Amino acid sequence: MRSRELSAVDLKLFAQPLKLMPLYDPPQIDDTRRPEELSIRNRSPDRLGVLLRVGKNDLTYVCNVVGHVINPAGVVVGLSDDPRAVAAAGRAARRVEVPLLTDSVFFRCAMPRARISQSLAKLAYAPPAEHGPWTPADLGRSALPGLVRAVFQEQDGRQHGAWMAPTVVLDADPRTLEIADRLLATSIDTRPAFGCEPLVAPLVIDLPAYSKLTDQVHLVDTLGRHRPDAYLVSLAGVDTSGARLASAIRLLLLLNSLGVPVLLAKAGGLRVFAIAFDLAGFETGLGRLGRFDLNDFRGHGGAGRWPAYFEIRDLLSALHPEIAARVRRSSALPGEPCDCPACRAGWSPGDAEGTVVHDASVISADVDGAQTGPVDARVASLQRSISEARHSVDELFEAGVDVRQPTRHLARWAEAIEVLRRWGLDEPDAAGRLRDAA
Repeated sequence: MRSRELSAVDLKLFAQPLKLMPLYDPPQIDDTRRPEELSIRNRSPDRLGVLLRVGKNDLTYVCNVVGHVINPAGVVVGLSDDPRAVAAAGRAARRVEVPLLTDSVFFRCAMPRARISQSLAKLAYAPPAEHGPWTPADLGRSALPGLVRAVFQEQDGRQHGAWMAPTVVLDADPRTLEIADRLLATSIDTRPAFGCEPLVAPLVIDLPAYSKLTDQVHLVDTLGRHRPDAYLVSLAGVDTSGARLASAIRLLLLLNSLGVPVLLAKAGGLRVFAIAFDLAGFETGLGRLGRFDLNDFRGHGGAGRWPAYFEIRDLLSALHPEIAARVRRSSALPGEPCDCPACRAGWSPGDAEGTVVHDASVISADVDGAQTGPVDARVASLQRSISEARHSVDELFEAGVDVRQPTRHLARWAEAIEVLRRWGLDEPDAAGRLRDAA
């Protein structure tokens, strides 16, 4: 169906046992071998690819649904997580024969005021604790090859089926794009020494610095000189206004015009835009790791919501369990009762395991029901769904359940679609024409 269809991962890769520490020296390989293609589609070639991110706080529940409630195209876990968490994620990935990606979160090592955890500080590419995060001066041309090799060495024996390159936060400092460009080029050159598995290139973009079209085109043209197997894009500061969100989608579509599969990282509810605008897929957590915010990596905070949020499909929203329970008790929503295993079993939104099972079911249904055909038809369908969700919010309010605050993003989403349609980005190859014009 889609021109970007990728072949399946070679299943022979999964006959090898997942190795944990201690790390081993990379085996001698034939550098002339062609790299495998990353399977970022779920099972059948016309389905969106879902990368499932696992955190140590919800590890057991999330791993349990893999292959039973949701069939991801890959499992992602932090490289600095507890080795037992990496091993458990690896077992879940092997069960359904998909890659395990171990994220180095290198950007945390080079982000001003970043919090570097004790486990991250133990990895070979992390700065010494007394040094603080790496500065642009520390990341000169001479230093990058050693750091990139250290990132691959730390993944070696933990990942399975794909590698993740290091990157830095692309912000208002122009040096960060230069460094990210060199990191990507060095990673592409380094990967063959560790095997022929595909390379996923994370991009961490502080959107306020890249909201203008000219800056976005410059970013895309700079990175477009290299060919990773996929981009996994984390967007910070995206959902503050409809115009900002529209700008974010435009940037994703410009990247998509390079011909490299683009996945939206920690997509949360924004997965509906990845589906409507024909991205290769998205990465998501189940109830907790459904957003990206740079502030989560500063101070004493941590990434992910706690308790886990509960998906309400009719509202296109994930809600705090207490609010979700009130919504479910109300008769104001027009949709049919949820038929997922958790809801059939009577689990409440406050039950962590039930929330994970429910959310996995909702995300799987979103992928299964993803509309095919022209982008403009899919965008129009999303626009109708947003309108219906906003109407449901009003119905709930009249019934005594006030969800206006946690669903305020719906107004921004509606505005974003109007802007995107005004830009013509719901038309075929619109991003390519926009890039050429700029």
